[in-house]
Amino acid sequence: MNSSKLIGNQAAAQIIMRMLSNHTLPHTLLFHGQNGVGKSILAKEVAEGLMGSSHIEKIRKQIHPDLTLLHPEGKSGVYSMEQMRSLLQMVSLSPFEAKVKVFILQEVDKLSTICSNALLKTLEEASSDTYFILLTDQIEKLLETVTSRCYKVRFFPIPSDLIASFLQEHTTLAKEEVRNIADRSQGSLARAQWLSEVKSEKLQRFLTELFSLNLPQDYSPFIQLMAGTDALLEDTNAETILEEILEWYRDLHAFKYQAPGFYHSNHMQLLAKKAKEPLPSLERILEVFIQAQTALQRNIKLPVVIEDMLLQLA
Repeated sequence: MNSSKLIGNQAAAQIIMRMLSNHTLPHTLLFHGQNGVGKSILAKEVAEGLMGSSHIEKIRKQIHPDLTLLHPEGKSGVYSMEQMRSLLQMVSLSPFEAKVKVFILQEVDKLSTICSNALLKTLEEASSDTYFILLTDQIEKLLETVTSRCYKVRFFPIPSDLIASFLQEHTTLAKEEVRNIADRSQGSLARAQWLSEVKSEKLQRFLTELFSLNLPQDYSPFIQLMAGTDALLEDTNAETILEEILEWYRDLHAFKYQAPGFYHSNHMQLLAKKAKEPLPSLERILEVFIQAQTALQRNIKLPVVIEDMLLQLA
């Protein structure tokens, strides 16, 4: 296997493919970098390379008995000890069909200290026919004892030109729309694909209404708008909505101080209007944003989180 389907991050792919060809691939890999830049794609390609071409169809259908995909479960969105015990049991078994077993763990930053130690024990006790690929967009949250056991491969944001070319080839969007989405994707191809789909239109309508409000004066229409968040969350997630709001405030600063590049470039008239109003500092905006993220993790409802966030920044 000497090529990859990755868009961007070819350096990472070349390093891994070279190791596969030379049979020098480490048994524990850690792919780190922001979401949507190809970590999962390359992880599955590694599994294909390790198991061989006769296993590719089952791998791509995710029905291969020697490929295990793990991710955080439950309302808490973290790994459980039950998952770690199950992992240890699966690692102890011999491969069923291929010569090796491959375990891909998504979002390993969602491991508690106890689960991280259990994973570490699993890594240490694994046999030579077992490979682990850990994926994260927040490597700083991992225990050093875990990261030190891994061969780390960093993934970078994908250049907007590459994202625009991909969208131009795979969608029917106009060139101007493609460029706008590529600029707003922040280097994430997955985010660009999501933004190119119809379901993002609902979010854009919500954001347009939200950004047009003046709090606390427009509190009544704000409450009416928040009443529709349940329907909105059918197509997106709360974290994405908070990120869109954060980027709005960054755009306001960029417009006010004539900095280049806008995330919400489809709202330039509204940005011009709102940038004339007093703005909190970027430090304050980030502080409030982090508070909002923490509130979501504590299962506080999205309307309450947004209300508190915007009132603090009003």
